Amino acid sequence: MEGVGAAPAFYRLKAGYLRFRGALYDRTTGLFALPFHFDRIRALLQDREAIGLIAVEAAGLDRIEARAGWQESDRLRARIASILAETREAVLGPGTVAACDGVHGCEFLLFLPAASGGPELSEARLESLAESVREEVRRGLEIEPPSEWAGILHPEVGWTLLRDLPLARFERQVYQAVERARRNRIDSREPGRVRRIADLRRILEAGAVDTLFQPIASLETGAVVGYEALVRGPRDTDFEAPAALFFVSEQIGAATALDEVCRQRALAAARGLDPGLKLFLNSLPATIQGTAAAEEGWWAALEESRIPSDRIVLEITERNAIGDFAGLRRGVDRLRSRGVQVAIDDVGTGYSTLQAISELQPDFLKVDMSLIRNIDRSLIKRGMVSCLVEMGEKIRACIIAEGIERTGEMQALQDCGVRYGQGFLLARPAPLFPTVTCARLRDS
Repeated sequence: MEGVGAAPAFYRLKAGYLRFRGALYDRTTGLFALPFHFDRIRALLQDREAIGLIAVEAAGLDRIEARAGWQESDRLRARIASILAETREAVLGPGTVAACDGVHGCEFLLFLPAASGGPELSEARLESLAESVREEVRRGLEIEPPSEWAGILHPEVGWTLLRDLPLARFERQVYQAVERARRNRIDSREPGRVRRIADLRRILEAGAVDTLFQPIASLETGAVVGYEALVRGPRDTDFEAPAALFFVSEQIGAATALDEVCRQRALAAARGLDPGLKLFLNSLPATIQGTAAAEEGWWAALEESRIPSDRIVLEITERNAIGDFAGLRRGVDRLRSRGVQVAIDDVGTGYSTLQAISELQPDFLKVDMSLIRNIDRSLIKRGMVSCLVEMGEKIRACIIAEGIERTGEMQALQDCGVRYGQGFLLARPAPLFPTVTCARLRDS
């Protein structure tokens, strides 16, 4: 009977251990949360005046998760943890304690002592190490696909010294040190941040963005049916990539202003568009949700471009989750009343794409390149695209595949019933309206 009673006790202990581990262990990164390491951190301070703390935050990860889902966010967190593990060995040396700020958190904490027998860790030395960590993470993320996250995901690194004050509770000292490192990170980035904000404001005031056009064509004949206007910032600057432009504009609450500038510049650049072709313009939901009065500048620019409104297609770009569908629907109805058509961009990504399709009843569905890439080698992707084609037929929405780069992808899309597409295989974006020929499609 003694053995029978021991079994439930064992399972209770095991269940308690698993709950404890689940509360402190992040399986994605392989790191334990900060409270798990208090004893190890205290041990680092023995016989030392101070130890270093470097805090690394994956800034922009929340925006990626809102758009692409938690699986993509976890994949990138695991990648950063891997980079930091390599950095600990190569840069920081043995004895460094690595932790996450919490299970599924976006911040990584590195506690490092001075070299054994060496001088105490100085603030200057710690700052140099923190900069090395930032550079290692930045380089590691530069080669991380997909490239669409460039300009959105970047490491923000802070640092501070942690000293043990005998009369203060140790755990509280650690938390206070983490807060100091965060503040130091913000202060350390301030000069560059101020410069970037000032540069962006100058771009907005001058309308200093360029427009490239990429054709949307029939996959069967190569006939161009329209062009998408793609924005680029000033060449050879931090803002040449559109992701960087919109990232900083969102930080200062100027995303809508930037969106309006991009649309008006695109309309100006599109003068001379062949009659019968459509012009696809990217637009943030917040811009469409604006008042009728706020749209006056847009309508004036459209009139000046001499492009009829029924040849305009607004691509609703879901950079962040759409919160106010009712307001967005009112804006869409107002535009439709004057002939403008609507497309849902990046279909296949984001949490609210299906709701957007249901609420807005779009004229076009643009399938994200993540579903197109290597579709000829993926039965699952072909099945998903076929379902989108079937749905498009039922709601009378035309399907357009984005990011076609290989002949195999184009052929697989045709087999799925997709009739229109765009991508480097057909033509690269260019300032003037590039053409697509049937010969090029056959010879690709």
